[in-house]
Amino acid sequence: MSKVRSLLNWTVLAGLLVALGWVILNQQPLLDKWVVSKYQASPAIAALADNSGMSDKGRFYFYLADPVLESPEKFNSDCQRLEQGNPVLGCYRPDINQIFIYDVKNPELDGSKEVTSAHEMLHVAYSRLSKTEKNDLEVLLEQAYSKNKTPELEQRMDYYNTYQPGSRSNELHSILGTEFVDLGDELEKYYGQYFVNRQAVVDNHNKYSQKFKNITNELDSLSQELASLKIEIDNLSSRYTSEVTRFNQLANAFNQKANSGEFSSRQEFNSERGSLMVEQQALEQLRQELMDKIGVYNQKADRMNELGWHLDKLNNSLDSLKAVD
Repeated sequence: MSKVRSLLNWTVLAGLLVALGWVILNQQPLLDKWVVSKYQASPAIAALADNSGMSDKGRFYFYLADPVLESPEKFNSDCQRLEQGNPVLGCYRPDINQIFIYDVKNPELDGSKEVTSAHEMLHVAYSRLSKTEKNDLEVLLEQAYSKNKTPELEQRMDYYNTYQPGSRSNELHSILGTEFVDLGDELEKYYGQYFVNRQAVVDNHNKYSQKFKNITNELDSLSQELASLKIEIDNLSSRYTSEVTRFNQLANAFNQKANSGEFSSRQEFNSERGSLMVEQQALEQLRQELMDKIGVYNQKADRMNELGWHLDKLNNSLDSLKAVD
């Protein structure tokens, strides 16, 4: 009887040890589930999750980090800016496990908060990956980076290399997942864990970022047109000045000849006077051509100033420091 009881005790103890081992190995996931079970999303936060195409798993990691929309003053306090000229729209603080999102108010930039939400959610998800998973993922991320690399993306990654060394894969994980379409089948399948519709967040990114691209492209085009017009105006102005000088010389010679009675006949007088009037008409046409060119130049310059003001407004709307100036 004592042998049977002893065997049962060892069986129970072994079961408890296995259960304890499972709890220890799964401590973080269990804690995460408990945290999310206690979280109640506000309508604004829930809408960000909906509109960015998050799956249940993506929403889980988003809510896990207790995301909050913040005013400029509060956001500047919670999210550290590492370089003055590079505004941030959100941050995930692993030290307190919280996501902060700048509450952009400009309706022209609708979609920016959704992209920021998804971007920061992916940082949370990345923080829960094992070292092996991160190493495997790094290969896919670098392949997708090479495929989608642009000068702008290279510049962004240089920024992270300089100010946040060691964060490259983490940042690529968030940037590629929210801003680029063609990532390859394997990586697309991976992101399918976090999004039911990843295209929704990419569309949001394109919607607001395209405004900047359109303005910048038009500014570049106008700059070239103005440079070309200036050359034309300068050449036309020099030509007009020369023609005015030549006409004045002809007019003075005509007047001198008339005043001194050098014309032999009325016919000669009328003939030279007619030639002078033709010269005057040609000069007026040249002047009008010059004024038209100047008018076009001024219109394009006004448009360029208007676009510059608009671009500044959009940039300032994304800059939490400018909002409190």
